[in-house]
Amino acid sequence: MAATSNIDMDNMRQGCSNNNGRFICATADCASGQVGCNGAGAIPPATLVEIMVASNSGQDFYDVSNVDGFNVPMS
Repeated sequence: MAATSNIDMDNMRQGCSNNNGRFICATADCASGQVGCNGAGAIPPATLVEIMVASNSGQDFYDVSNVDGFNVPMS
């Protein structure tokens, strides 16, 4: 079985900046004040993308969900 890595990008954020040491985003902000969301979900609208990358010529997969709204075009 090939080794795999799961990349979970549950917060496809846009318009992010560091405002006096507090990381904020215009869309899909998770209100953590940090780059990492630490398990917090995004404030809708937020496009959800999950990526599974397989090594050794395995198959890669991705899943896109707009259940929490749409803020980043993905295909």
